[in-house]
Amino acid sequence: MARAYRLNLTPLQLQNYASKSIPGVQIIELARHVDESGSFTELFRFRDGALLDPRSTEFRDGAPRSIDALRIEGVDPEIPEGLSGAAFQVRQINWSELEPGVVRAFHIHKRQTDVWFVPAHEKILVLLADLRGWPLGDEPGKLVENGVNVSKPIITQHQRVALGDGRSRLLVIPPMVAHGFRSLLDHKSRLLYAVNLYFDPLPEHCDEWRLPWDTFGEERWDIPNG
Repeated sequence: MARAYRLNLTPLQLQNYASKSIPGVQIIELARHVDESGSFTELFRFRDGALLDPRSTEFRDGAPRSIDALRIEGVDPEIPEGLSGAAFQVRQINWSELEPGVVRAFHIHKRQTDVWFVPAHEKILVLLADLRGWPLGDEPGKLVENGVNVSKPIITQHQRVALGDGRSRLLVIPPMVAHGFRSLLDHKSRLLYAVNLYFDPLPEHCDEWRLPWDTFGEERWDIPNG
């Protein structure tokens, strides 16, 4: 005997594939050349220490640097060493590993820009939060407003980005954009990234600021169903 079921229907909604981007955050698609023997991906090109935009074809000797240099965009011009439109000068390239399921967040830099790359066979979730306009305290790791420590700052915009998962991309993170990532696989995830400042742990030079991983809500790290 057939049974009748009552369904709670809701109006159909068109899937929205557009993602809101934080000003200055750039996602650059890289060419990944694949054949039966394996694959080849060109990550970085340099000229006199400046990181070139891999999308440009004007990379040959004699081409104007103003054409092909990767630009730091959307940065508050009052932030020293982070002027909008400045060429990205590579100072250091770092390698990071993350255990399965772990969240590493949040890192903030007042002057430093990051350029991230995750290998195509890895997969991580990156969470970004725009904190421009929120002053940092004199001690690394403390976010303050009017002299008061602010544990949950109001953000104007946030952004989620998946890196790896069969794609080769660069993610450019400008100063004062909080960033963190979570491994989505059952093995270690790896991250290669270039920065335009040398790492210096001395307090008078350090540009490493921190907020707890759940500052903007623990649910931000959830993987949505549906």
